Amino acid sequence: MVEEESYTCPKCGMTSYHPDDVKHEYCANCHKTKRELEMEGYLNLVLEHRKGESGVRAAGHFIPFMKEGQKLDIILCVRKDWNPLEERKVIVPGSQTGKCDTCGHEIWLAPSTQELVKQYPNTPTRCMECVNKQLEEEKRRRGEPMKESNP
Repeated sequence: MVEEESYTCPKCGMTSYHPDDVKHEYCANCHKTKRELEMEGYLNLVLEHRKGESGVRAAGHFIPFMKEGQKLDIILCVRKDWNPLEERKVIVPGSQTGKCDTCGHEIWLAPSTQELVKQYPNTPTRCMECVNKQLEEEKRRRGEPMKESNP
């Protein structure tokens, strides 16, 4: 017996067996794809100050601002295949595409990001999806609570 494929929405928990919903990871209840739900979490930035550091909280993770002389760990980029600006045909002039060093997806490199890549040639460029997965894995290893599904 072949098990029927399904997609369960990470936000509301509804499960769909419709082939198009499964293929596109779409929730008919929320009217959003999984990627759209994930991106809502990424774009929900909050400025925060904690433990003597200033930074932003994004997708449930605190990311401190860089300090003078600090080593750059990664260069964070958005994937080319999902970008609200791209959908509206508003791309930063001079932007180019590159590849995520983790998953190989095409990513956008704005001129300012291109300068960072030149300045830090050995620093990996990563898409937000890969960075979020890495942060979640680190939290899991430390036994910390996982982020909530609802953005």
